[in-house]
Amino acid sequence: MVQTRMQMRAWLVSGLIALAWVSVSVAAESVTSQRANEIPAKDVKGMSVSAEGDKEANASVLLRVGPTVITQRDFDDFVVRREYSWEAVYYGKSQILLEMAKERQFLLWLKAHPDFVSQERIEDWLKPIYQREGVASREQLIAKAKAEGRTTQLENFLDRLLCEGGFAELERRKQKAADTADLRARFDQEPNAFNGSQMQIRHILIAVPIWMTPEQRQAQRDKLAKIRSDIVSGRRTWEQCINESDDLGTRANGGMIGYISRYVERFETMGKAAFETPQGQISEIFETPEGFHILQVVRVYHGKMTLEQNERWVKRCIMEEPAMKIAAECNAQFPIVGVREPSVPPKPATQPASSPSQKDDETKKNSETKK
Repeated sequence: MVQTRMQMRAWLVSGLIALAWVSVSVAAESVTSQRANEIPAKDVKGMSVSAEGDKEANASVLLRVGPTVITQRDFDDFVVRREYSWEAVYYGKSQILLEMAKERQFLLWLKAHPDFVSQERIEDWLKPIYQREGVASREQLIAKAKAEGRTTQLENFLDRLLCEGGFAELERRKQKAADTADLRARFDQEPNAFNGSQMQIRHILIAVPIWMTPEQRQAQRDKLAKIRSDIVSGRRTWEQCINESDDLGTRANGGMIGYISRYVERFETMGKAAFETPQGQISEIFETPEGFHILQVVRVYHGKMTLEQNERWVKRCIMEEPAMKIAAECNAQFPIVGVREPSVPPKPATQPASSPSQKDDETKKNSETKK
């Protein structure tokens, strides 16, 4: 089936929300690697954009996540630690901030559920740290870090370790869910989700970057509500409204995304809207990490696959249910509220390549210096 840019972005970003934030395991320091056994000797710096210095960057709030905040300084440190290029930060700052927010939500959820990750496992991971630091317990490690002015660095390290442990435990629970599930009952519960049925859809997106305030978000939703009302009432056609869509990758093709299944390969809310909307009609407004959408079901493909033919797909969908449950709890308990857009420094100036004559002059000068 068609795999558009929208679908590929959906696959990546839905991983942050519905698939237990895969980025935590990909980009955070692995607990089995040498880097995970190192506590930074000092704070990470290198891409601060605050003209007034670190104090202002620390105080400049970008997001509120539950009872905590994400600041400009947090954003700067994050992109340095991940070694993102300037282009990746400039064009992907909304996705980066979303990544940070989901990590923060997951961390807060883990701290609210201390039994989710075995403390014995955490202690096993910390043993190499204890040995290298010359301490015998976490309490002694904390005391030493405090005496050396590394308290913040240690806290950040322990948080990343907890997230890594949480992700590993979630993977174990996902596999257990698939192994112990009643596949026949799940298949019969939603046959169209598992028999190969697909919907060909087109959509209109009004983008909502994660840093938008509640008032700005509402204005974007109202804009899409007006578009939907115009289409449904006949005041304007879909074709007349498509130029207002913020998805540049599909706008030139009438907003066409292609065929999607009910689960896994796209945003959960998009799949739900597609399978609940009759062919030819316009869906209600739904939200994804990219913003607010409406869609139209253009064609319906009715699948005829049996459970035996599609057992792997059923298991794959069941595996994601524990993660989706935690994600829903995170959103309910630790809501994300935008405050302002993150700042990005000017693009670094590139050094022009030396011309042949310049290289000859430099070689001659170096030769004369040696003499």
